Amino acid sequence: MENKFPYKGNLVTVSKDMCDMNGHMNVAFYSKIFDEGSGPLYQDLGFSWDEETIRETYSTFTPVSYTHL
Repeated sequence: MENKFPYKGNLVTVSKDMCDMNGHMNVAFYSKIFDEGSGPLYQDLGFSWDEETIRETYSTFTPVSYTHL
C-alpha cells in the first residue's frame, strides 16, 4: 500500500452558525466534521461500505470518542 500519511482531508470552513456565543466551534460540529472526514480516509485505506463486504469480511466502529478543547 502506498504511503497515505500524513493524510490530507477536505478543508472545512467554520461558519458563524457552527460557533457558540463565545465564538468557539460547537462540539457537535467537531464530531460531525470528523465523522464525515473519516469516510474518505477509510475508503483510501481499503475499507468498503457496501453491505455484502461488511457482512462477509469486516467493519469498523468507534465505541468512544473524546473531545478535549
